[in-house]
Order: sequence, then C-alpha cells, then structure tokens
Amino acid sequence: MAKPKRTFTGQEGQRSVGTAGPDAIRHDLDNLFAALDPDDTFKDGTAGGISEENLRQVTIDQAEEPVGNTGHIRQLFSWIANMVKKITGNANWYEEPSITLKQTKTHVDSVTKVHGVGDSTVESVAGSQSKVDTHEAKTATHGATASATANRIVLRDSSGRAQIATPTLASDIANKSYVDGKISEVDVVGDVSGHILATDVHGATSSATANRLIIRDGSGRAKVAVPSESDDIARKDTVDAHANASAPHSGHATTTELGNHTGSASAHSATSAATANRIIMRDAYGRAKVAAPSAIDDIATKGYIDGLAGYTAGSNSNGEYIKYNDGLLICRKLFYPITQKGYSLLPQVTSELEYEPIIVQYSDAHTWTYPVEPIAVYAWGGTAHSGGIGFGNAYLPIVRGSADVTGYAFRIESLGGGLYAPAGASVELWMVGTWK
Repeated sequence: MAKPKRTFTGQEGQRSVGTAGPDAIRHDLDNLFAALDPDDTFKDGTAGGISEENLRQVTIDQAEEPVGNTGHIRQLFSWIANMVKKITGNANWYEEPSITLKQTKTHVDSVTKVHGVGDSTVESVAGSQSKVDTHEAKTATHGATASATANRIVLRDSSGRAQIATPTLASDIANKSYVDGKISEVDVVGDVSGHILATDVHGATSSATANRLIIRDGSGRAKVAVPSESDDIARKDTVDAHANASAPHSGHATTTELGNHTGSASAHSATSAATANRIIMRDAYGRAKVAAPSAIDDIATKGYIDGLAGYTAGSNSNGEYIKYNDGLLICRKLFYPITQKGYSLLPQVTSELEYEPIIVQYSDAHTWTYPVEPIAVYAWGGTAHSGGIGFGNAYLPIVRGSADVTGYAFRIESLGGGLYAPAGASVELWMVGTWK
C-alpha cells in the first residue's frame, strides 16, 4: 500500500466527533500497528508490514572487508558484495561473471574436450606421473644417437663415447680427429722430445747474464749478479760476508745472550704470584698462584676446588681453619711451649687439726688470634699436655679462659706437689663459630 496518512484532525476545544473523534484515532493506531506486523492488514485491506517503497534506500560499499557476522544492514550487504566480487573476479560485484559455478562444475567433471585434448580422455594425475617416470628411465628417447647426426640429441654409446662432426666455429665441440690434426701441425713428437732433452734451449746459460734463462753448469751451479733488492737471489759471497760480520744483527741478541736467556729461571718478569699479564713461574716449593677462575677454560685454584667440595681448608701463622660453604667455621691452634709462670697455695684440710697447702701452678696468660676472623663464636676449648715436659709431677693440667670474636684468652693451671720449673708444656685450642 501507499504510505499510511493520519486521518485524525481534532483540535483543542473541538468536539470529538468524526475525524476529530476516537474513531479516527483508533483508525490511525490500527494502521500504525499493521505497518509493524506483516501478518496484519491495513484499514484499506492491503497486507501489513513495511513495504519496500516505504524503506529508505542505502548505498553499499563493495570494498568494505567482512569482519564478522554482526552489523547494520548496510554493512552486511557491503560484506556480501565484497565476497561476491572476489568470487567472480570482476571489477564490480553486480557484473555478469565470466563463468558460472554450474559451468565450472561441468568442466571439472569432464574428462574429454578440455584443455585442447579434443575427444581424447584427460590423463589422471597418477597416469601422467607414470608416463613421466617411464620417459625418464629411457636411455634413447627423442631419437637420441651416438653417431654424428644433425638435429639429433647426443647419446653416449655403450663405451661412453659419442661422435661429433668436425668443428668449424671456435665454440664448437672439438673431436679427436680435429685435435690430432692440430697437434701434427704444431710439432712432431720427436721434435718435442728433442726439445725436452736439450740443455741449452732458448739461450739458457749458467753465467750471470741479463735477460737469459738460468741453466746449471757441469758442476750443478749457476751464477747471478750481486743482489740489490730484498727478494733477489743471494750469492755465496753475500752470505759469507754476512756470516763473518762481527755484529750482523745489530740490535738483536747474540748467541751468548740467547744462551743466558735460555738458562734464566725468571725471564720476562715471570712470577709465582697471581699477577695479571705476567708469565707463570713456580715458587721455591714448586707451586704457583692464579686468580680465581671465571671462564670455563680458566685454570682452577685450590680454593675453587675446595669450594666445590663444600668447604675451604687452609692455614696461616695463627693456626688451621675449615670454612664450610654454609658459614660454619672451625679453627685449631697448637701452642708450644707453654712455660710455668708461678704458683699459689690453697689450704687443704687433711685432719681435724691439720692443714696442708695445695700447690696450684699456672702459666703465662696468652691470647689466641684466630686464623680467620669470625662474626660469631659459639664454642671453644683446649687440651693441655704435660707429657713429661710440662709441669713436672703435676696432675693433668687444665685450660682456663674465655673467647669472643676478637680472640681466645687463656692460661694453664694444674694441681700438684713439688715446686720446680718445668721445661715446658703444650696446649691445643679450638673454636667453633661462623664466618658469614
């Protein structure tokens, strides 16, 4: 139907009858709802729904690439037109295609009258490959021949040879006949042999003659002029003069100097210390030091190897130590000799009315500085030994003292009888702490 028009004409204050009344309003609303429902009918009896003449025209863009399944009407139709244009291969989607899908299907299914084969049947892929393989295996295809035949492919014969016509152009293949003829034109075998055996060809001479080939004389020698350039042949007199000179290599070492250098044990500032850019030399104990390794092909130090084992052991003038990778530190030191400093008497009750003094002998006070400085000390101790050289006939001596991170202060005390100065004693101290 035509576009529906409003029939209601009522104005404010006008009586609601006729086109100004409720019937006109109902008429207009029914037409509006019928326009939204294609199953309904308008008041004039025509089918409901919005007809194409009542829709606004849209312009699509066939260059717009599809991006999904959802879009406005214009977008969706633009995407469809873009795909149709690609399928047909035409400049515009609405142009007549050069071939239809039905025609394409008919061509695909055809086995004759396609690709210029006429009524012959098109070969299958497998059949074509089989014929190609058969052709490839042939040794005499396309009329190939070993004889010198014009316009034919060259084929080797059973002996691996092939004949070629006598060449005329410089770029033609030469055959044996042509080569043999050229050789006979140039020389005779006998002449060549004679030339090879000749001892005075081309004016060669053993004397020092300019622009002449060199030939040895009857003694196997040949002469040249006095050399001037560095790459000239040297003569005997030149070499003899050089060898007999008092200092032929001024600025270079003499044989004596080279001998002295060879016998030197510390040439080129070699050192056993881990010094950069210096040659390594063993020390008096046959050892040498290097810096801690970093690259995989560096020399490994003892400390590095010990570290791989889980600890590092060492010693210095303050004693021995073991540093474990987890931070544990154990230090040990043997002091010898420890001499007696003095004694004191302590009362001892032997009976109800008698006192007998006890002799307490003691050594000098000492302080042990550890071989490795700890950051904490957890335990320490020591064992004193008299061993016949300690505190005479004293009882087993003991170690008294205290320790912290700065050191271990101690002295030896012992109870015993008799007062005399011993020759000396020893004490073994230990400390357990952490180094990191």
